[in-house]
Amino acid sequence: MIGLGPTGDWGPWKAELNHQVILWEPIRVGWVHGGNHSIAVGILLGRGTIPPQCTYDISPLYRYVTCDGEVYRRKSDGAIISEVASVEFAAIFEIGRLMATPSPG
Repeated sequence: MIGLGPTGDWGPWKAELNHQVILWEPIRVGWVHGGNHSIAVGILLGRGTIPPQCTYDISPLYRYVTCDGEVYRRKSDGAIISEVASVEFAAIFEIGRLMATPSPG
């Protein structure tokens, strides 16, 4: 990692072919597949951009799924879809759902 940067042997940070990001809108979560270490360096240096390979709008999902921090549930019948594996991501999911859902009145 020390070789990256304007004065490093590898030069300034730039996106490479192995850097793959899938972006989920509207919560703006990017899933990284490949290039984890060099992407981390770019983040630490505050340099470069990586365009996502594809973007998914998950906002329609919010009409059908809710999360209480322990499980994801189907709204139609309350059935459990899955247990929460990451409470942090569950919070991001639920905040995104609240932001994407129009307020009544």
